[in-house]
Amino acid sequence: MKIHAWALGLGVICAGSTANAGDFSAADAMFEKRGTKASDSANFDHAVEAIAAYDQALSQSAGDNKALLHATVQKSRLSIYAGGMLWEHDTEARKQLLRNCVNDADKIADSGQQYYYFKVGCMAALAKIASLIERLVLATKLRNLQDAAIASTTEAGVLVGGYEGGGILRVFAGIRGNPKAKPFGLYDPQEGVEYARTATKAPEQENHPFEAMTGEDYYENFYYLAFALGSLAVEKREISFLLQAKEALEKAINIYDALEAEGELPSGRDPELRYYRREMESLHGYINACEKESDWHVCLGGKLS
Repeated sequence: MKIHAWALGLGVICAGSTANAGDFSAADAMFEKRGTKASDSANFDHAVEAIAAYDQALSQSAGDNKALLHATVQKSRLSIYAGGMLWEHDTEARKQLLRNCVNDADKIADSGQQYYYFKVGCMAALAKIASLIERLVLATKLRNLQDAAIASTTEAGVLVGGYEGGGILRVFAGIRGNPKAKPFGLYDPQEGVEYARTATKAPEQENHPFEAMTGEDYYENFYYLAFALGSLAVEKREISFLLQAKEALEKAINIYDALEAEGELPSGRDPELRYYRREMESLHGYINACEKESDWHVCLGGKLS
């Protein structure tokens, strides 16, 4: 990973974020301030208000496909953040926000990778907190979508990263690497590792309203790579995969801390970066604790499940 490239690429909100048709200036300003409140509940409420602001602005742009795409993408980002990362807020409210996100994605079904990324991203976030019955329904829908979603990020038969720093592959890496997906026929940690590694290599691409970013500019990719490697280590009872997971986490954490110490960590994706910095620290702690145990695979399997 390149510290200079990371510092330049992490996604400062563009001043021209209303370049799309429609006046989204108020909603975009609210989007930029997500995650700045004092509690998960306050941040959730702010995200809901921002989503309403996008809906209000969109109502003034009926029939404008550019406006619809911009509003839906921004609302989906807010939903994944508020529904999937604000764990201390009411679970039912978070579920409903993510259900809305899943349904809203259909409005941009002709947008290619953007559609698949937000559709499966909101479904995957919802599955983490949904009831068993709802997970069964979501698993069926994910299985039905996965071939087309993966195909959208494949060129000449080869997987490539693409939109949002390899976003589609990142989502499926998270699913494939999670032992909780095993009962639903979606678990394959070896494939999860492949998807996550490819996501980290995603070439630089602009993801409006963020600046151009590569797969290395998304800490999520390294978190899900490490998680899938940990699951693979447990499945194979091969500690070398565990050491690879630990190395991936330490490199990503060290870069984050170096940039933060230098005051070079951009603000555009701060809420998401802070969330995954904590998640990486937690996973690193699990690996450190279990690595010392003679039955490390049992220890780590319990942590990951």
